Amino acid sequence: MKLSSVVRSAVRTGVVAVLALAPVVFLAPAANAQVSDVYIPPVMKVDLQGKRIDGASWTFSWCTLWDSDLNWQCNSGDDWADRPLIGDTRDGYEQGHNYLSWNLQTMGGVSPKASMVLTVWETAAPDGYVLDSTKQSYSYMCGAWVPGDATVAPLTCDPAALPAGTLPKDGTQPILLTNAREVPRLHSTPPLLSKVDQDGATLKGARVQGWHCTAWGNDLDWSCEALGTEPTIDPGATPNFLVNELPNRIPATRTMPEDYNAYARIILWESSAPRGYTLSSTMYAVEYACGAWRTIPVTGRTVEAALAAKPATCKSPVLKNNTFRWVNTKIEKPKPTPHPDETPAHPSETPTPPVHNSTPAAGQSLPATGLREDGPGGLLAWALGLVLVGASLSVVSRRLTS
Repeated sequence: MKLSSVVRSAVRTGVVAVLALAPVVFLAPAANAQVSDVYIPPVMKVDLQGKRIDGASWTFSWCTLWDSDLNWQCNSGDDWADRPLIGDTRDGYEQGHNYLSWNLQTMGGVSPKASMVLTVWETAAPDGYVLDSTKQSYSYMCGAWVPGDATVAPLTCDPAALPAGTLPKDGTQPILLTNAREVPRLHSTPPLLSKVDQDGATLKGARVQGWHCTAWGNDLDWSCEALGTEPTIDPGATPNFLVNELPNRIPATRTMPEDYNAYARIILWESSAPRGYTLSSTMYAVEYACGAWRTIPVTGRTVEAALAAKPATCKSPVLKNNTFRWVNTKIEKPKPTPHPDETPAHPSETPTPPVHNSTPAAGQSLPATGLREDGPGGLLAWALGLVLVGASLSVVSRRLTS
């Protein structure tokens, strides 16, 4: 082994021994501190929208491998007693530097001639956020920090085509630790079913149908099954049908991450109404997101429409009372229509008696019959009167001649 390698190894061994004895407390860097040309990325804590959030506890590991060494030498961030909450590890440091770059280079072992791996992770989330302890590792290769842990598996790189996720060499991109907000779990089961009339009374005899779509595990595509064909679904008779028949992947916790997705969609509509009631036009389409079943915009009743809907978000409307509720109105029997030839009776109306002209002409008197002289009855009366007068004169004439 070369002398320089022995010296380097001894220095590193001494450093590790010191770290093993007591936590190392680093003071603020001096204004004229000299650092390596290797850029050490900072760490930043953000929410799902990329906005900085403060108050997270974190730690890291730092591993180096020199050309002449066979094994990686690693140190734990727990050996540093002054790790700040993040935020952003650049707070309090001059441009281009951060907590990690000052402390790691003060300790030594930062060199463009060495292979280096930096791994960071969160140990406690800020208030109101869910802990994400996923470790993020970056290895220094080809003059840049590339994603991956070279201590676990060898990495190769092409300086002309660095892998996706490589941090920019200008130091503008920190390692991001992302937290989702903690949201309350509003719904813990699939939706209930309800069928009522206009007065809120339960109705039986209806049928509903639709689709249930899921994406299991690491599946990239949704798969859907028909609901309401076999067996049929009567929402008034079996309000717990979905609860009993569908799988439930909602965690049994009071809260959950805002980005938790149960990968379940349910679309249902009424296909036939109870006898004597109108068919409801209401169609429900929901997806479980952000702690509740939330409405998604579905344009039709086909499985293609169910799959094409945009995902639900924390801003999507929450399904009220976790219930699909259909309201049916009773069909009123029509009133009978009178026949056009029939005159409706009106018992309350009194018939109007006929009006007679009782004024006699000059020098005349009306017969005792009371019939009008200008009508058919009046002419008949006059004729009868003339016949009687004629008969009387004939009798008188016969008597006189005898």
